[in-house]
Amino acid sequence: MTEMFHNFRDISASFAVAVLALTIVACGSDPTATPAPTPTPASEAESEEESAAPATPTAVAAAPTPTSAPASGSDQPAPTPTLAPPTPTPAPTATPAFDVASHFQGQTVRLIVGSQPGGGTDASARWIARGLGEFFPGNPRFIVSNLPSVAAMNAVWGAEPDGFMFTELAQGYFPTQLERVANYDLSKVRVIGNTALRTSVMSIANHAPYLSLEEATGASGDPLIHAAELTKYTEFSSSELVFAWICDKFDIPCLVVPVIDSSTSQELLMLQREEVNSMMHTDVSWYGLPARNPGLYEDGFLLGFVDLSVPGAPPLTPNIPGGTVPPNVWELLPDDALADYNTLFGPDQIVSKVFWLPPDTPETIVNTYRQAFKDAVQDAEFVEGLNRLLGQQVHETGQFDQAYEDLFHGVAAGASEYAVTSEAEKQRLFNKYVVQ
Repeated sequence: MTEMFHNFRDISASFAVAVLALTIVACGSDPTATPAPTPTPASEAESEEESAAPATPTAVAAAPTPTSAPASGSDQPAPTPTLAPPTPTPAPTATPAFDVASHFQGQTVRLIVGSQPGGGTDASARWIARGLGEFFPGNPRFIVSNLPSVAAMNAVWGAEPDGFMFTELAQGYFPTQLERVANYDLSKVRVIGNTALRTSVMSIANHAPYLSLEEATGASGDPLIHAAELTKYTEFSSSELVFAWICDKFDIPCLVVPVIDSSTSQELLMLQREEVNSMMHTDVSWYGLPARNPGLYEDGFLLGFVDLSVPGAPPLTPNIPGGTVPPNVWELLPDDALADYNTLFGPDQIVSKVFWLPPDTPETIVNTYRQAFKDAVQDAEFVEGLNRLLGQQVHETGQFDQAYEDLFHGVAAGASEYAVTSEAEKQRLFNKYVVQ
């Protein structure tokens, strides 16, 4: 690009010199005498007197060299313009520095959680709201409100960019921005960061018809049953879609049952009532559920069925003393299926427990949030409780910087292509597995 610019500049300069030479030849070498000027009528002369220099009756005084060529057909030099005296420039007024402490002092910050109360995302949000203010300039008060994911994102998208409202979401929800009810563009939100990488896991209850992936593959008996919040194929989220996709690839009898609420707390209730027998969740629940609900895995009520994380994610480790980990799907799928899996589910693997602010939030406020999180996850008391809820070391897995926002924006900007790629697969799997 630099070489191209220099070449263009050299060509332009040569072209300008050639034009100037032709102009000099045309003006200075023509032997034809300049014709006498045609007398100007009185009316036109009066208007020209306002702009032409007055004629000298005897001799013409030496005039300064004109800065531009004289008007065509005239031997008179162009008049030298009279410049008005310069207007004094007022001294610039310094813009006062933004006082972050004064901005947040005595204020209430609302954290909108994009899921129902009682789940892992809600639990971690309440712990964060309880202690994050200590690491904020001005020590504001934090409170938590719950809304469904799309409603939460709409609310924060439309909020004032003053730092008094932000959201926590279990995942990226990139395809949702293409829905008619969505008012947000995730490629423009100000991303604070995330507290955990995302690893997908499928667990089953001990009353399921198959207790391992090997046993379920190619079976023809009763189905694995999973609950999901959806009424049409376009509402297939990544967890429901990957459940149906795994059932399809391994020829497992499966059903997806539409429900109003499939938050972690509601799923556990349905599992205990034996209304469903399988559960899709992240590594946060894999490690966090035993801490929040002792006995689920220890007593054998829940069993790990398959690890669905993509390469590069942290390897799954036992979630209870003496426990085991389920097989990773990447070790069992052929290459063409691996490519499909990465296309359909790869974007959601970069996000778990992500936090963002409204678009146009000033950089000072965004960086204040990022620094507060960085400081908080280095505090022993704060991080102990958060690690217990998330099941992993937040100071090692969390990311709060511009690089993560750039990654998030890049995936969000490709949501249209991602949605087109997955739409046909969603419709096919919806028709095959969802109870209608």
